[in-house]
Amino acid sequence: MAILSLMLALAAPEFSTIIHKQRLQSDAQRMSGVLRMARQEAITSGQTQVIYFFTSDTKYKVKNGSTYQLSPGISYLGLTTFDKHDNKAACIFSPSGVPSHAGTVTLENQKGERRYIIVSVAAGRIRVSDEPPPSWE
Repeated sequence: MAILSLMLALAAPEFSTIIHKQRLQSDAQRMSGVLRMARQEAITSGQTQVIYFFTSDTKYKVKNGSTYQLSPGISYLGLTTFDKHDNKAACIFSPSGVPSHAGTVTLENQKGERRYIIVSVAAGRIRVSDEPPPSWE
């Protein structure tokens, strides 16, 4: 019993690291999915779609749609690089599916790990990366 207790005590920090990393990856994937859905909705409906980022509240919202909360321990690192719309940082997709501006959202967990959600203006490509976009170098 003592050996089992010792093994669990030694493994606990590793489980914590895995949980933090998984939450970060999950939130980054969910955000990229919401951005992709908004892009597709803009194309399908023929109407502009806007996603607002509330960096101080760890939320983001599709205009006239759902609000999403980041997981506990996950936060925005700084502000997004998207331009402001209605006085808030926002990613805007035109009816053709092209974003009005390229931009990056940086998420960080309590361990300091980061994920970058990058929206490319040329093709409207949305991707999650462990590295910042090349334009940051």
